[in-house]
Amino acid sequence: MLRILLLPYTLLTGVVGRYPWPTIAFCAVMTLALTLLGQPFYGVWFAMFGAVVLIWLDQSRRPKPAPIPGE
Repeated sequence: MLRILLLPYTLLTGVVGRYPWPTIAFCAVMTLALTLLGQPFYGVWFAMFGAVVLIWLDQSRRPKPAPIPGE
């Protein structure tokens, strides 16, 4: 059963860079579903992956600091 659950997760990780929001939504749904099904341990893994994607998304959209003149 775990392999069936991880198949969409594996497919989505390949497109995180291009489509981060569907990946985050998938992680949220899987976290909720697994927790409600009595598998909170596996739900935590999806929650952590979703958090990593959010952090990456935040870091990639921040403006780069301007170079200091004269250095």
